[in-house]
Amino acid sequence: MYQEITHSFTSKKSLLRTIQNDNIVYYWFSLLFLNKSLRATLSQNKNTALSYKEFIASLYFRFILVFFLALFASAMLFHVFSDIYWAVLLPVIALYLSAQKKGFKAFCNIFEEFINQNFDSDSLQKKTLYQIGEFYGDRYAIHSLVDTLQRNIKTYTYFFGISFVFLVFIYPINTLVTCLGLLTTVLIIRIYFNTFSLLRHLQNNK
Repeated sequence: MYQEITHSFTSKKSLLRTIQNDNIVYYWFSLLFLNKSLRATLSQNKNTALSYKEFIASLYFRFILVFFLALFASAMLFHVFSDIYWAVLLPVIALYLSAQKKGFKAFCNIFEEFINQNFDSDSLQKKTLYQIGEFYGDRYAIHSLVDTLQRNIKTYTYFFGISFVFLVFIYPINTLVTCLGLLTTVLIIRIYFNTFSLLRHLQNNK
């Protein structure tokens, strides 16, 4: 069982730290905030409206940046624009990280206001992450936190395993390339969940 979800939390700050350090938990709460039944509430609430717009804008902006990165990466394979690729790569990565940071800040503002509507400090102390996830999952009729954790972990394991077999046994080059390749695989999966999957969920829940 996913050990982290069995721990109790003493404050919203400790819960936010868990979300910040656990990408899958962040992904689940993002899915929750993008759910059709919550979008109108969050976008119209004076305490969350601006942050919600920034959160959505961050998703679209990161999608555009990833598209350009993929375009230039494809061009590199055919030695097109190779001279300017590296000059473009670092600024785009910097923009992506900046947009991600801004999006997470907006997410935190939404999260704190959202939690305040349902839990006071005393009741939050008695809840585990699992219980909070079950509470919101049942209320808004979405997949539970545990189900999402299990599915995402399976996805990470599956594609990481494929990359490992390819880089180690089928097309080995050297240790550095293998490590970079495995790291890139994890980053691509993370970008997929934090950008493409969330935007798809947003479009499907309009």
